[in-house]
Amino acid sequence: MRSAVIGTTVLAVVLVGCSSGGGGQVAGTPTPAPPTSSPPVSSPRDGELPPPQGEVSVPGAGAPSVSRPLEVGRYEQEPCSTLSAAQVEEYMGTGATSEATNLGGPGCEWHKPQTQLAITVKFLKIHDLGLTALYANRSQYQLFRELDPVASYPAVAWGLTDDSMTKGQCRVRVGISDRATMDFILKLSEKNVGKMDPCAGAREVAQAVITNIQGGN
Repeated sequence: MRSAVIGTTVLAVVLVGCSSGGGGQVAGTPTPAPPTSSPPVSSPRDGELPPPQGEVSVPGAGAPSVSRPLEVGRYEQEPCSTLSAAQVEEYMGTGATSEATNLGGPGCEWHKPQTQLAITVKFLKIHDLGLTALYANRSQYQLFRELDPVASYPAVAWGLTDDSMTKGQCRVRVGISDRATMDFILKLSEKNVGKMDPCAGAREVAQAVITNIQGGN
């Protein structure tokens, strides 16, 4: 079963509900993280099992085909520009900081100080099998849930463990071509863990980012 979409306004209210205060760098302006910052929510392999070896048909293993590849343009070199400062403030309130990352591919993490609230957007470079690699190992993931397409691109919520309701964290992968994907990770503030589905929220972030990319190319 595919998950329903959460409205942007509802998502913003739920995420920002933790706090609206806190100082920090203007959202959307990447800066090096201070030594005391929270660790990124990704590992170098992004928590993904090794992809199939040898000759692999793409798309394969039941992965949907992407008929119209997304042109990511400059956004792959400037991942912190995939969300506007206004969008980050709408989702996270004032005071969110941004940090460019390169774990598994170029990305950006927005974090709200004094909370675990975080949004990560990533252009994956760990293989060139697209969603096929994820589908090939689907039986080994505790969380593998097909979602409604994001701006016509196939999307899956996935994870070796399902931390969506216990830790308030979810990762959504979107196939932007048969061989390329993006990950969108949402980690809820502590007070909202168990109160909303972070996978629906991560999908909403994906919708905003891909719409921005389509409009900016």
